[in-house]
Amino acid sequence: MSRPYTLLLGTTCSGSIPVPLRLELEGERILGARLLPFPEKNSWRTVSPERGLKIVAGLPGTDAFARSLCYIQAVERAGGWEVPPRGQYVRTAMLELERMASHLLWIARLCRSIGFASGLHRALRLGHSVLEAADPLLEAPFGRGLLKVGGVSKDISPKADREIRRMAVSLPGEFESLSSRLLKGVPVRPRIEAVGILGRAEALRCGVTGPVARGSGIRMDLRKSAPGEAYSDIEVEPVLPGESGGGGRGDVRDRLAVRVGELSQSLRILIKIFEGLPEGPLATEPLAPPLGATGWGIVGAPQGDENQFVRLDGEGNVSLWERRSPGASNLTALPDLLVGNELADVAPILASVAPVF
Repeated sequence: MSRPYTLLLGTTCSGSIPVPLRLELEGERILGARLLPFPEKNSWRTVSPERGLKIVAGLPGTDAFARSLCYIQAVERAGGWEVPPRGQYVRTAMLELERMASHLLWIARLCRSIGFASGLHRALRLGHSVLEAADPLLEAPFGRGLLKVGGVSKDISPKADREIRRMAVSLPGEFESLSSRLLKGVPVRPRIEAVGILGRAEALRCGVTGPVARGSGIRMDLRKSAPGEAYSDIEVEPVLPGESGGGGRGDVRDRLAVRVGELSQSLRILIKIFEGLPEGPLATEPLAPPLGATGWGIVGAPQGDENQFVRLDGEGNVSLWERRSPGASNLTALPDLLVGNELADVAPILASVAPVF
C-alpha cells in the first residue's frame, strides 16, 4: 500500500485547474481536498456608477453581462429607478444568449478535460454561432456598452429577428446531437458517470446554486423563484437532470445534462422574447438618489446566483460595493465533490462546477 502524500494544484496548471487546491492522496485516490486562498475582487469604496460598471464588467469569468446587470440592478434599486418594459426585454435576450455561450464554453472545457476532442470542437463551434447571432442583435460585440442605469443604451437591430429565427431552425438539432454524444456516447460516459457525486442533502448543506444545485435535484432557478427583468412575463421551469438525459445521481453527467437541457430552453425563451417584444422607450432618466440609499441586485447567471450590494452617497456615487459570486457559493462543495474520486477526475469535476468569480 502506498503512503499518503500531499499534492498542490492550480498554479502551474491553471488552464485545467482554475483554482488552487491542496489534495491529500493515497496512490490515485483522493482522501482530502482543501481550497487554498486566492485573490477575488469582491468590494470597493466610492466610485461613480459608470466607473463601477467598467470594473465589474472587467472581472474575469464567462458571465460578464449577468454580472454587470446585477450591479446595475443594485444601483437602480438604491435610487428607486424603474426600467421600461422594452429595456427589460432587451436585457433578458442578452442574458439568455450569454447563458447559451457560457454553457457551451464550459461543456467544451469538460470535453477537453477528458480528452474528447470532437465534443470540444463541436461545443466551440456552436458557441461561436451564438456569439455571431449576438453581434447583429445589438450591433456591438456581445452587449458592449449596452447597459446603463435606468435601462439600455441600444435597441435590437433589424437583423436580430432573422438571426434568432435562423438559430431556432438550425440549433435544436445540433443541441440534440451534442446531448446524445455527451450523455450517451461510449467514450464519454465512463469518465463522467458516478464521478464527483453531490447528493441533494449535501448540496442544500453547502448552499450551491445554478446548474450545480439543479444537477443535484434541487428545483431552484431564480428566473422562476425571483423573476426579474422580463422573466415575469415568461414561463421558466428549472431544468433537472432526470428531464434532460441525466441519471439523478448528482454527478458530473447530471450537471452536464442540466447545461445541455438549458441550451434548448434558452433558445425557446429567446423566441418568446422576440414574439412579445413591447414598444416604448429603452431607458428612463435617473434622478438624484437619497443620501445613503442602498440596493441589492440578484441575477440568475449562467453558472449560479450572482449577488451584489451597493450604497450610494448624496451625489449618486457608489460609496460601497460588495459581491458574492456564483463560484463563492459553489466551491464550498469542493471537498464533497472530490473526496473518494481519482486524481484524473479533478479536472472534469471542476469543469462541471464551472467556478465563476
